[in-house]
Amino acid sequence: MQIRFTRFKKYIDHNRKQTWKSLAKIGLGSIFLGCLTLFFKEFLISLISTLFFVFGFVILIIAFKIWKLNNFHLNNIY
Repeated sequence: MQIRFTRFKKYIDHNRKQTWKSLAKIGLGSIFLGCLTLFFKEFLISLISTLFFVFGFVILIIAFKIWKLNNFHLNNIY
């Protein structure tokens, strides 16, 4: 789908009999693209933050296991 503008003044001129449908399609398309961009931005931010949460929890679990192993070896009497 390709939109061609010969002159922008052509769409503003009220003396000519023109249809409003082309401008309405452009306006609705712009609003749709704006909402889509906003949605994807929020989706990307939530995905990245979720990855950081998961990464942080995995690191904490590994640190806890190492701490537990060190305590076990320190308390064991040979």
